[in-house]
Amino acid sequence: MNLIEGNNQRIHDRNRFGSSMTDKGNPCPPYQPFLCGSATVPVCIALDAVCDDHPDCPDHFDEDKDLCNARRRPSVESIYNFLERNRKWMQQNLFSGADLELVAHSLAVGTNLEDLSMMVGLTPEAERNLEDVFFAVLQNDMRPLLKLGMPKGEWYDTMNMLTQIVDGGLII
Repeated sequence: MNLIEGNNQRIHDRNRFGSSMTDKGNPCPPYQPFLCGSATVPVCIALDAVCDDHPDCPDHFDEDKDLCNARRRPSVESIYNFLERNRKWMQQNLFSGADLELVAHSLAVGTNLEDLSMMVGLTPEAERNLEDVFFAVLQNDMRPLLKLGMPKGEWYDTMNMLTQIVDGGLII
């Protein structure tokens, strides 16, 4: 395809879908930017129709459990940055030394601590520590976290992040 043909194709795409196609090939217009998962013909829906307990995609992808968990929680990137800042005391004590990208993804999509444990491969000790940390945060008690090595100055950041994850639907 030469440059003119490529530009003509983009114009065709813009006219057909109301916006230009992105580099990733999402044909959805800005007012319906969510592309349903496995539809052979592009099906686009508005973001407020995602995770509304009413399937709008033919394959029900807009109501996928992991997708909906992730939508209600901090982004994987935010969770990862938080974990990276707290690597020294968290990685081994709470996550059995697991890769922080895996942990961030698991915290974003896991339904409960059992899911999280299976996804990350937690030891029984790390499972207990993680459960204790979540309960301590919910009770506004920093002492268990200090015992695990959390610097006192990290309390509010830790409490904020873990509370957002629980408020986003993680079952403790």
